[in-house]
Amino acid sequence: MTTGNWDFRDPNVFDMLMQGQKGIGDQIRSIFNKYHSDIYIYEVEIAMEAPDTEAELASGITHYFDGTAAADEVDFVSADAGDDGVGAGTGILTATLFGWVSDKFLLQDITTHGATAVSCGTKLARFMNVKAKTVGANGDADGACTMSEDAGVAELYATIPAGCVSAIGSRLYVPTGYNAKIGDIFSYVIEVNHGTADIDPELGYILTPVFAGEDSGIIRDTLHTLTVSHYNSPFYVNTIDDVLDGGDDAYIAMNHVTKADDKNTSHYTKIRYIIWGD
Repeated sequence: MTTGNWDFRDPNVFDMLMQGQKGIGDQIRSIFNKYHSDIYIYEVEIAMEAPDTEAELASGITHYFDGTAAADEVDFVSADAGDDGVGAGTGILTATLFGWVSDKFLLQDITTHGATAVSCGTKLARFMNVKAKTVGANGDADGACTMSEDAGVAELYATIPAGCVSAIGSRLYVPTGYNAKIGDIFSYVIEVNHGTADIDPELGYILTPVFAGEDSGIIRDTLHTLTVSHYNSPFYVNTIDDVLDGGDDAYIAMNHVTKADDKNTSHYTKIRYIIWGD
């Protein structure tokens, strides 16, 4: 089962302690000294089985909402009456969505109401992720909770499965006026479930950072292809130097590229993005 979480926050003391050899703490200090702007961290954690084919590192993300031409609200609804913050629910009571409005990032809270759709209340340019903020006695979602387009339009964006607390996507859209980069990546092999008696310890998985620029609209893989196997697990990269300039369609993501015969490899990966103003 895929599990994990995400967070959008200010830098904390644990970030700042990561110093030396371009540790994320050193990167934050360097960016602040150059730009004198607000700095944010977008952190994604995910434990999952390697996919059969190349795919973006994500779980529960069906489609990314694009309201850059016409901002709109998104709705939260559950398949189970227990996900109800209005009543005495036992599942997800409030949820937090992550996106941006015009030229600023946004964390928006929603009080759930079971199978009754609840609008987020803010017209968004981008919606990226959703997670539980408070839960009832069961500690997670009682039913599948979905984010879809406002006013009943049948466009599904994200799903928190029953028994989970978040949808998880590694894609970070960056609005005009901001820049972003990958601060660090930490990843390790959890297990290998292979159908033969011999397991090659070199078999692992490949993570490839992807940048999509507003100028060209063409996805550009960086040269930093990261291969994680039992030989180098856990695997840690201090920084990816590429910087993304913000724009309506500009984003950074992490692709998961399988090697031959590694589809049964499970792994944990954490990515910390650094975001700052021009």
